[in-house]
Amino acid sequence: MYKNVALTGATGTMGGETLRAFLKETGFNLKVLARRSEKNIKMLSPLEREGRIEVVWGDLADYESVKRLAQGSDILLHIGGMVSPKADWYPEETMRVNTSAMRNIIDALEELSLTDMPVISIGSVSQTGNREVSNRFGRTGDPIAPARFDSYAMSKCIAERMLSESSLARWASLRQSGILYSKLLGKANDPITFHVPLNGMLEWATVEDSARLMVNICKSDIPDSFWKKFYNISSGKMYRLTNYQFETLILKAIGASSPEKIFDTKWFALKNFHGQWYSDADVLEGLFSFRENLPVREYFRRLASKAPSYLKLAFLCPAFVMKMFMGHVAMNRTLGTRYWIKSGNEARIDAFYGGMAAYYAIAPWKGFSLASPDPDPDEEEVASLSLDHGYDESAPAASLDAAMLEKAAAFRGGRAVSVPDVTGDALWDSPLEWECHDGHRFVLTPRTVLLGGYWCPQCMEKPDDYPRQARYNGFLAQVVAPLHD
Repeated sequence: MYKNVALTGATGTMGGETLRAFLKETGFNLKVLARRSEKNIKMLSPLEREGRIEVVWGDLADYESVKRLAQGSDILLHIGGMVSPKADWYPEETMRVNTSAMRNIIDALEELSLTDMPVISIGSVSQTGNREVSNRFGRTGDPIAPARFDSYAMSKCIAERMLSESSLARWASLRQSGILYSKLLGKANDPITFHVPLNGMLEWATVEDSARLMVNICKSDIPDSFWKKFYNISSGKMYRLTNYQFETLILKAIGASSPEKIFDTKWFALKNFHGQWYSDADVLEGLFSFRENLPVREYFRRLASKAPSYLKLAFLCPAFVMKMFMGHVAMNRTLGTRYWIKSGNEARIDAFYGGMAAYYAIAPWKGFSLASPDPDPDEEEVASLSLDHGYDESAPAASLDAAMLEKAAAFRGGRAVSVPDVTGDALWDSPLEWECHDGHRFVLTPRTVLLGGYWCPQCMEKPDDYPRQARYNGFLAQVVAPLHD
C-alpha cells in the first residue's frame, strides 16, 4: 500500500472523482497540486482546513510546484493537464502545459533522488488516432498516430515518450479512453461533438471506475512486472459503442428524440478523430479489479438522474428546435464542421472529410450506412482484426535480441543502426540509434518502440504526412491506409 499519495488534476473530471474516492478511504495522506483560482479555492480550501488533504498551490508547468508535490510522497498519480474540449480551443497552451508537466515530474524526481518512486501517468486513446471498422480492435504497442490538428494527442505522445525514456524505474502509462461522467450531458453545445464520425468507436470508461482504479493501485502490492509498461483503461466490453449508439443513448437518457431527428449526417466528420475497441483492456481489471460492471444502459440512466434540471426538461423541447440549436453549434467559426464547409477551409475539410467530393457523397439518414459490429466477437475474430507489431510478441521478454529489433525496424521502413551486444531485460532499456525511411536518425529504447508503438519523432509530428510515410512504413500503413482507401 502506498500511504502518501501525490495527485495532479484534483479539480478536473477524472482527478476530481479520484480525490472524492480517496476521501472515502482511510489510511491515506493526500497531497494535491492545484492552481490558485476562485473555483479551486472554493473546492479545496475547506478540505485543507479540515486536515483531509494538503494542497500545493501552484502549477504543473512550474518546476518548484511539482517538486513540492513530490517531496515526502510514496506514489505520484499524474492525472492533470489540459484536456478536450478546452485543449481544442487552446492548442499551443495545451502543448506547453502537458509536456512541461511531464518534464517537471521527471526532473523533480531526479533532483530529489526519488527515481524509484512509482509514477502513474494518464495517457489517452487519442494517441493512436482514428480507426475504421476493419481495424477496430487495438492494443498497446499499436502505431502512435495522432489525428491532424490534435495538439492534445500530440502533447500526450510527447509526454509519454519522455516518461518511457526517462531514468524513472517504476512508471506506468495508463491510456484513458472516453470518460463517461454526469457533466458530459451538458457538453452538447461544443462543436467537437461533430468531429466524431458516426461510425467511430470507443470503449468507454466511467469516471467512477477510473477513480476506483487509482485508489486500488495505491492499495495494492504491485508486482515488478507491472512497471515500465503501457495499458488501456476501459469499463469493459459492455461499453463498446459506435458514436451513433452513444448519441442514441445520451439523447434517450435526457428524453430527447433520436439522432435522425436532431442531426444531419453531413454535420459529422468522416475521419480524423480517435477511438478503438480494446483487445487488452482486461489486463488492468485483472490486476486491480476496479470495474463496477454496471450495464451501459443503466449507467446512462444514472447519468440522466444526475443531470442539471434544465436537461431533465429536454423532453419538452421539440426535435426541430433542438436541431436548429445543434445546427448552430456546427456553424461555430473556429471548430464547427458546417462552417468549415461554408468558408471553404480546405485543410480541415481534407482532414475530417477527405475532400469536398467525399462530403457531398455523404448520404442522408435514410441511405447512410451505420456500422453495427459485434462488440463481443470470439478470440479468433479479434486476432484477425488486430495489428501486426512486426516482431514475435509471444516470445519471452528475456529473448529480445538484435534480430528481433532489426525485423521490427524493417517493418517500419527503417533500420536499427546500433544494437549493443546484450539481450533480454538489458536490451529493453538500452537507448538505441534507429533510422527511419526518410533518413532521420533518433535514439529510443526498444521498450518505447515495441511496447509503446513509437517510431521516428520527426515523422510522428507530421500527421498530414502520414499517408506518404505509410507507403514505406508497413507498421503505420495498417492504420493509415484504411483511412485513405
